[in-house]
Amino acid sequence: MIITDIRVREVAIHFHDAEDLTQETFLEAFERLQRLRDPTRLGAWLRSIAIHRCINFLKRKTIASEASKNGHAASGVTVLPESIEQQDTRDEIFTAIQQLSKAQRETVTLYYISGYSQQEIAAMQDVPLGTVKCRMHEARRRLKKEMIAMVEDVLRGMVIW
Repeated sequence: MIITDIRVREVAIHFHDAEDLTQETFLEAFERLQRLRDPTRLGAWLRSIAIHRCINFLKRKTIASEASKNGHAASGVTVLPESIEQQDTRDEIFTAIQQLSKAQRETVTLYYISGYSQQEIAAMQDVPLGTVKCRMHEARRRLKKEMIAMVEDVLRGMVIW
C-alpha cells in the first residue's frame, strides 16, 4: 500500500510534497556529508535531516493554511485583532521552542505538532523510550519557565483599573 495523502493537524501532505522533501533531504545530506563524524550513525543522521525538513515544511504549510482561514490572503482583507494576538502568541511559543536543545526541540515538535506517540518518536530518533520521556520532561520544564516569564511580562504591562 502506498500512502499518497497524509493529514497532520489539518495540513495535507501530498505525494509530490513527499517527493520534494525526499529530494531536498538527500541534497542536503550530500552537501553536508563531510560533516558526518560517525559513518555508523548515517541512518540516524539522515533521519534527523528528513525530520527537520518535514517540520519546516509543516510549519510553513500550517501558517499558510491558517492565514487563508483567518483572512490573511494577499487580497488586502483586514486582519482581526484576535488573529494578530494569536500570531504573536504563536511566535513567542516558537521562539521558546527554539531555545530548547536540538534533541528536545525535535522531540517536542514531533509529539505536539506532528502528533507522534513517544514510542514512534523513540523509533524515529533511534533512542530508548526513556530518553524520549526525559527529553519531553526537560523540555516541558524549560517551556513552562519561559512561558511563565512571558505571562509575567504581559501582566506587568497591563493597566488595572
